[in-house]
Formats: sequence, C-alpha cells, structure tokens
Amino acid sequence: MASENPQTSNDNIDELLMQFSSSSERKRRALIPVIEARTEEIVQLGIAVMDRFDPEGDDWSAGTILKLLNTKGDSDEIKGWFRVSSDSNIDYDPLQIDLLNQNYEKADRFTSAKLRELAGPAAVSRGYVYFSEVDSIPKKDLETIDRLWVAYSQGKF
Repeated sequence: MASENPQTSNDNIDELLMQFSSSSERKRRALIPVIEARTEEIVQLGIAVMDRFDPEGDDWSAGTILKLLNTKGDSDEIKGWFRVSSDSNIDYDPLQIDLLNQNYEKADRFTSAKLRELAGPAAVSRGYVYFSEVDSIPKKDLETIDRLWVAYSQGKF
C-alpha cells in the first residue's frame, strides 16, 4: 500500500526543496520534519539553496531553510539574506540575526525599542506605543519588522 507521506526516501533534495518552496502552507508545514531530517544535505548545497526564494518576501519557508543552514555554520551570507529597508535609517540586521539564531526574547526587545523610537520621544520615555501613534510609524519600517518576524517564526508571529 502506498504511503501518504509527503516525502519518500527516493525523492532527491532538489525535489524536496521545490515542494517546500512552492506548496501550500499546509503541505509545507507537513514537510518541516522531513526538511529538518535532511539538514546535512541542505547544508552541503550551501547558500545556493536560497536561489529559489525571494529575499524581499516574507516566506517563512525561506527563514526555515536559513535557520537550518545557520545550525551548521556561521556564514555572513546567511545573516543578511533578507533584504530589508527603512524610511528612518534603522539597521535591522541585529533583528535579523537574533531571529536567525532563534533568540526571540532579544529580538522582541529590539523590536519593542525600535517601535518606540519610531513612534517618537513620548513613546520612548513612557516605554510603550499608544495605538494612536502607530499611524505615525513609517509603513516601510512596520513592513520590514513584520516580514522578518513572519519569515523567521514560520508565520507564527
């Protein structure tokens, strides 16, 4: 009887990665354990494995692959893979690195501090952002923060 497993041992790594990058969210989630089990093969492919993903997108499957690549080496190519931008000249590389390293508490503190900074001096001094201040935060910065959190948290945050 044929198995319902989304990945068989006969599939090569390129086919698996193609499935993981282009399938529905439900299928990609089902493939996570298979992808994780084949980390060594993915690492052998190196950063070239990321060619199938959009560095300006928020695809959490790209973030998952980057985290796997990061477990087996500390490559500078991986650390800044997602292209980020800011209308306020904020460097989002520290956030990207913390998320890549799954240091979520530090990433949360960075995010909170930058949101307060973007909202203005009153938010910085009070320690939080009022809902009414969100409209004054540059859209590009909100999108950048959101993209990174979505990509590195498998869409959970």
